[in-house]
Amino acid sequence: MLSQKANAYIYLTYLRDFVDFLTNKRDNFLLMKKINLKKIALIEPKSPGIHVFSRVPIPRLGLPILGTILSSKGFQVKIYVEDLDGIDFDDVYQSDLVGLSSITTTAPRSYEIAKKVRGRGIPVVLGGAHNTFLPDEGLEHADFVVRGEAEETFEELIDALVNRKDLDGIAGLSFKRGESLVHNPPRPLNDNLNLYPVPDLSLIQGYKKMKVLPISTSRGCPFNCNFCSVTAINGKNYRFRTHELIIEELKKANGRHVFFCDDNFTANKERAKVLLEYMLQKNLMPEWSAQVRVDVVNDPDLLKLMKRTNCYHVYIGFESINPKTLKLFKKGQSIEHIERSIRKLHEAKIKIHGMFVLGSDEDEKATIRETVKFAKRLNIDSVQFMILTPLPGTQVYDNFKRESRILTTDWSLYDAHHVVYVPKKITPMELQTETIKAMKNFYSWSQIFKRVMVADSFNVLIKTQAKYFISKWEKLNHSYMKQIKTGVPYENEEEKASFPFLNLSKLKTIGIPGASLHLGSREFLNSFFKGIGINFRFADLVKDVPLMKGLSSAPSESCLPVKFAYNQLAELKDKVDLILFPEIRGAKSGQYCTKLSNLIEKIKSLKEEFPPIVNFSFDSFYGPSYLACSKIGLLFNQNIKKIHQAYQNAVDQYKESIIEKLKIFKEFSLKRNEKSLNIAFLSPSYILHNSYLSGPILNYLKEKEVNLVTDKFSGKRFPVDGSPFHGQEFFCSSDERMLDLTMNFASDSTVDGILVLGSDGCLSFNSVKQKIEEQDNSGIDKPIKLLQLEEDLNFDNMISDIGLFLSSIEQWKKSAGGSI
Repeated sequence: MLSQKANAYIYLTYLRDFVDFLTNKRDNFLLMKKINLKKIALIEPKSPGIHVFSRVPIPRLGLPILGTILSSKGFQVKIYVEDLDGIDFDDVYQSDLVGLSSITTTAPRSYEIAKKVRGRGIPVVLGGAHNTFLPDEGLEHADFVVRGEAEETFEELIDALVNRKDLDGIAGLSFKRGESLVHNPPRPLNDNLNLYPVPDLSLIQGYKKMKVLPISTSRGCPFNCNFCSVTAINGKNYRFRTHELIIEELKKANGRHVFFCDDNFTANKERAKVLLEYMLQKNLMPEWSAQVRVDVVNDPDLLKLMKRTNCYHVYIGFESINPKTLKLFKKGQSIEHIERSIRKLHEAKIKIHGMFVLGSDEDEKATIRETVKFAKRLNIDSVQFMILTPLPGTQVYDNFKRESRILTTDWSLYDAHHVVYVPKKITPMELQTETIKAMKNFYSWSQIFKRVMVADSFNVLIKTQAKYFISKWEKLNHSYMKQIKTGVPYENEEEKASFPFLNLSKLKTIGIPGASLHLGSREFLNSFFKGIGINFRFADLVKDVPLMKGLSSAPSESCLPVKFAYNQLAELKDKVDLILFPEIRGAKSGQYCTKLSNLIEKIKSLKEEFPPIVNFSFDSFYGPSYLACSKIGLLFNQNIKKIHQAYQNAVDQYKESIIEKLKIFKEFSLKRNEKSLNIAFLSPSYILHNSYLSGPILNYLKEKEVNLVTDKFSGKRFPVDGSPFHGQEFFCSSDERMLDLTMNFASDSTVDGILVLGSDGCLSFNSVKQKIEEQDNSGIDKPIKLLQLEEDLNFDNMISDIGLFLSSIEQWKKSAGGSI
């Protein structure tokens, strides 16, 4: 019998565990499941798009390797490749854990499946390239995200769940702890791929339906194509498996076609030749294909061995016939290399599937048309004309995102057959339609007939199927083509619904509250609107504005920029047919934007008293995006090509002016004068970016030749690529960090004094003001001046105060023993 004390202890322990369970249901649910983790389902979601080889699904090898590892440890594992044999959800719902592996285009489907599975109380692990680069997004839909190569991370996660181990030590794992997201350090790549087992493909449900057997002989790629994420996942160094393991897999071909799924099968030509010789010796020569580069033809002996071992087909990323594009892509090959490789492979009787990427910043319509002619002239057996796609994890994605050129983040469209960004030299619609025309041209009846005449049954089949898929693609994407015709796919129904109420026939003049625009935007918009022939006017700032009918009170409690916005809107009220109001996406959560949104919504409700207001969306603090300009332009002009050209011209003109301004500011902030004062200047972003409000102060500081100290703590710097809308946060921080930065500068020995510019209604300014008052006698030995903008904008008084402040610093430095 247990003592009363022991029973009480056990009861309290159970009670404590139950309370813990209630406070974090999901985490403790997983703890309860850990004991019975026996049955695991691994799923590769289906691809939403169709392409030339849609009827021949080839499973990726990641899940079969994971399944083989787990199966060897006693777990019951089933793998579902949805494109191959669908998913038996009744069976999946009996699992103790579900793993999903996705690339970018299959991410939405993986999230859909994860939602179903988690709804049954089953924990979900996400992996694959997409979630490796966007783990925060993955954790919105799953309990865990495995980043990078998953073999060791996934195995350690399962072990931790079974044995109730801590998750913090599992490299490459992301997970949720309460409301926080935890991203453990990345896992170093395993140099010894031979430690991983030969994948047991029989774990794949419907395995017998597979017409192609995938085999991997290596991982990694030393090349650095800017549209590819392979090196970010698998590294730049080649890592190879032993020939013995590969031969073991080849024995399982059983008459099926083998696809060597390495990113470059002939990366090490000598090693490839040894493997092929080994295949000859073992008499294992199934029909096979592989991905190679154009340099494969540089070794004649290798080509001969490839043909002797029954190589039927090679896949080559030619990418482009435009030399400027090849250079931009960092491809490291020329048109001469491409032509020579095609000729040599055909001489070796090896068929070629050529892959071209269309739509680089150097491509025009003529480039696409010449590419088709090139492919037909050189008699490439089959091709894919793929649209450049900014996949997360690539340099292209980072560049386009920074330049506000991404049209949509509907990942299902990221299949290289849909335009999801703004090209430079052609419109999105032109790129889309020219790519479709290219496919139709190459896979035409006349091309099929030519293959019939030479009894090329394989290419007759491929081209006939391709023609069918092109027709099917157009039918499936009818609504998408309507959207892309305007170049502006709407992000959601709410955004789309904000436009139909406008009576377009009555729109003649639009107004913009110009003083609400930040640095440089006025010049850009001036150029853009003129380019599409729109009459517009910027509001003037007026001091005394009568109260609008329908508003219970003036926004007297608001911060100064909100009051300015009220004044500007009222000034435009009877002078324009439509008002565009700048909405800065990056600041939506700030107090300024909250107050401003409330004011705008109130005014919008006065439809009979006020012209329509449409939010003019900025992607960040740095300027209007292509989407914003296109959507507004289409209210007045249905010629998307004209709108696209006007936007591009405005960008070009704006670059010239902003670069000159940046040079001035850069010289101002970075040029050091040992005899001048070092002054830190901080302000909320919406004030500092408004040259109307901050310009007089900055100009005065420049005249005084002070050394303006930049926000060294935020890491924001000047642009290095000449992009017009990025890197303009000269001396400010985010509003939330302004107090921290003020105190950091106050403790910085290199800073002589601090200027903080704000207005009375600004919470970040008031928090600094309150903190300074609290710290008045705390021993902070640094002159700090608060500059408060007033409604009359009397800059003369403010500049006079700054002059006195600078003089006091000089006196302070002298009294402290310093020198000016």
